[in-house]
Amino acid sequence: VEVIGVIPAELLGKTEGVGIIPEWLTPLISSLFHVDIFHLGFNLFFFWIFADNIEEAFGSRRFFVFCIAAALVSDYLYALTCPEITAPSIGFSAIVTASMGAYMALFPLARVHILVNPFA
Repeated sequence: VEVIGVIPAELLGKTEGVGIIPEWLTPLISSLFHVDIFHLGFNLFFFWIFADNIEEAFGSRRFFVFCIAAALVSDYLYALTCPEITAPSIGFSAIVTASMGAYMALFPLARVHILVNPFA
């Protein structure tokens, strides 16, 4: 089985690479893959809510760099805090979380309204 996700032990050079892409590129590529449609859907939903305001505040290029930095920092922090893990990590969640944090920092008094179905 070929691996596309970030493997902390591999990223830190503690094990031999088993992925189909170079170890240094996996933090960027792994953000594009998701476990299933629900994982992708929830990430896109929250990114849709928060990211447009962050992009408008930062500008498109700086926002793109922000997203890349969020992916890199999260994967390397994960690797440094769990260096022995050999299971791959994938997903866009780190970028979504960083966007939510930036939103809170830039718009501390903004209200976010959501609709919750009490019958679900």
